[in-house]
Amino acid sequence: MTFKGRRPILLALAVILITGAARIPLEARIEQDLIDNRFRDGTPGLELREQLGQMGFVAAFGGFRSLVASVLDMLAFVSYSNQEWGEVDSRYALICRLQPRLIKYWDLASWHMAYNAVAYYTHRNPATEHLRQAVKDRLVAGYVERGKEYLEQGLTFVPEAGELHTRLAEIYRKLDPNPPKAAEHYLQAYQHSGSEHLERAYAYELVKCSERSRWEKAYEVLCRHLKDASNPLSLTRDLKNLEERLQIPFMLRVSENR
Repeated sequence: MTFKGRRPILLALAVILITGAARIPLEARIEQDLIDNRFRDGTPGLELREQLGQMGFVAAFGGFRSLVASVLDMLAFVSYSNQEWGEVDSRYALICRLQPRLIKYWDLASWHMAYNAVAYYTHRNPATEHLRQAVKDRLVAGYVERGKEYLEQGLTFVPEAGELHTRLAEIYRKLDPNPPKAAEHYLQAYQHSGSEHLERAYAYELVKCSERSRWEKAYEVLCRHLKDASNPLSLTRDLKNLEERLQIPFMLRVSENR
């Protein structure tokens, strides 16, 4: 991005920084009151100060975390447009530390890593043709892992965020198959949102597991959803599969006696 292209963002940030510097004494007292009353996570640490730079740190300390995060979000979009995945990662790492309770930033950071960066190295791409497949595979695995890390970190701040549980379940279902983990997060998402399709997704992942106790739970859930399922053919198929595995007597099989 050229200096000319950065100018509007830099000017906006400069205004924020100057205003923030003038308000530091007042904002510091307010910030401490908020911390004392458990409305804040505390002021940014030394490591964050070094990463943001002196001026950015002053703005964040002065109560402008949201605005600084928004500016960084714009810069992260520029990095995404240029397919600079390391820059996208580093910017969202800062954004999420500045606004740790804002679900959308954890979600966006994970999406860029686990889906956009992964697609860059897995789809046909002239920019990556020179890389050996083993290198691409390592990069893909690393970005999938990074996507999971963002979601897991986000859930330490907002454990009730069903959206983050859903995203993590989808990664464990599609990108890094692990049915027990996918089932665990679909269940958490269902418990926080009450959306019935998430409980069915939970059961579908249990069907893929190898333990009888999980099959029994899946059967219980799918039987309850049989009448209202949006995809009854898929549900009936899994019910038949489970009835065979669990050796349920023919006359008691729900799939045969609807």
